[in-house]
Amino acid sequence: MPGLEAEYTGQVRFVYLDIDDPATTPFKQALGHRYQPHIFVIDAAGEIAAQWVGPVTAQEVRPALDQVAQWQRKETRRPLTVGGLS
Repeated sequence: MPGLEAEYTGQVRFVYLDIDDPATTPFKQALGHRYQPHIFVIDAAGEIAAQWVGPVTAQEVRPALDQVAQWQRKETRRPLTVGGLS
């Protein structure tokens, strides 16, 4: 999603997990990762706002990113945590 990453610079943080790296296993388990690709949009509270399993287009992801970016502007920026992990 490099195009979206550039479009949302400073509004949404993009994090990529290496599915082959055992260090990412706790994050994958907390997210419920099932398949590659598995795209998650996580809000500032660490909750999954949207997710897609399998190939997805930028047009499909953009509305969820817009919603999270808008909500994030209203909130104090906090470090991303998922299931108590950061």
